[in-house]
Amino acid sequence: MSKTKKILIVCSVVCILAGALIMLASLLSVDFNWKLLSNEKSECHGTVVSDSFDEIKIDVTEADVAILATDDAEVKVECVETDLVRHKVEVMNGKLYITREDGRPWYMRIGIMLSEYSIKVYIPKSISDEIHSLYIKTVSGDIDVNGELEFSRGELFSTSGTINSSASFSEGAMVKSVSGDLNIGNVCGIASIGTTSGDVELENVGGDVKIKTTSGDIKVKNIWADAVSIESTSGKISLSEGEVKADLFLKAVSGDVEVKDISCLAIDVKTTSGDVNMKLPGERSYEIDTESGNVSVPSSHKNAEGCCKVNTTSGDITISE
Repeated sequence: MSKTKKILIVCSVVCILAGALIMLASLLSVDFNWKLLSNEKSECHGTVVSDSFDEIKIDVTEADVAILATDDAEVKVECVETDLVRHKVEVMNGKLYITREDGRPWYMRIGIMLSEYSIKVYIPKSISDEIHSLYIKTVSGDIDVNGELEFSRGELFSTSGTINSSASFSEGAMVKSVSGDLNIGNVCGIASIGTTSGDVELENVGGDVKIKTTSGDIKVKNIWADAVSIESTSGKISLSEGEVKADLFLKAVSGDVEVKDISCLAIDVKTTSGDVNMKLPGERSYEIDTESGNVSVPSSHKNAEGCCKVNTTSGDITISE
C-alpha cells in the first residue's frame, strides 16, 4: 500500500472518530434528548371544529396522536408543528380530516426528524357515540385513545409507535403495528389485532377475536367472545378469565401457552416446542398428541360436551380442572 493511501485512510478514520465524538458531546449537552438538537422551532396551533361530522380520518407520519375526551361542547384540535411541516384540519362530506403538509425542500427531508410533532383531538363526551368511524394512521408516532369515549368502529395503524386504546368500539376494531406494542381494551364485534415484534395486551373484549404476532407476547384478560383465534411464532400466549362460546384456537411454534379460568366449549392448541399449561373449568374430553413432551392431563369425562385438543412436538402439557 502506498504512503498516500495510508495517510488518506488515517485521515478518514480520524474524521469519523471526530464526528462521533462531536455527536456524543452534542447528545450529552441535551441529556440525550435528540429532539432538542433541531433548529426548527415547534409551536402549538389550535383549531375549533364547528362543522358536524360522524367520521374521523387522521393520516400523518411522525406525529403522536391522542384522541381525548372533554366536557366542553366544542371539538378542538391542537397540533404541535413547525413552520415547514404543518397539519391541515378540515371537514368534508361529514368527515373530519387531519393530514400532514410537508413544505420542506427535498434536502431537508433526508435524515432523522428531530422536531417534535403531536396532534390532540378533544371530543366532547356528549357526541362521541355519534362518531361511527375512527381511522388513525402514523408511521413512527404513538396513538392514544381515551377510555371515556365511545365509537362504532376503529382502525388504528402505526409502524413503530405504541398504540394504547381503552375507548369503547361497539362494532369492532382493527389494530396493526410492526414493532410497536398494542394495549387495547373494550372492543365488541370483530377485534383484529396484529403486530410483528411488539407485545399485545387485550382486555374486556367480545365478539370474534383474531390476534397474530411473530415474536411478540400476547396477553388477553376478561374476554367474552364468540370465537377466538390467536397465533404467535415465538411469543408467549396467555389467556385468563372469561368465556368463549364457540371455538378457542391457539397456535404457537416456540412460545408457551397458558390458559386460566376460561370457559369454552372447544379448545384447540397447537405448538412445536412451547409448553402448554391450562386450568379449564367444567368437564370435557381430551385428545392429546405429543412426541417427546411430558403429559399431565385429567381423564376424559364420558358424554362431556366440551372438548380439548392439544398437539405439540416437544413441549410439556399440563392441564387441570
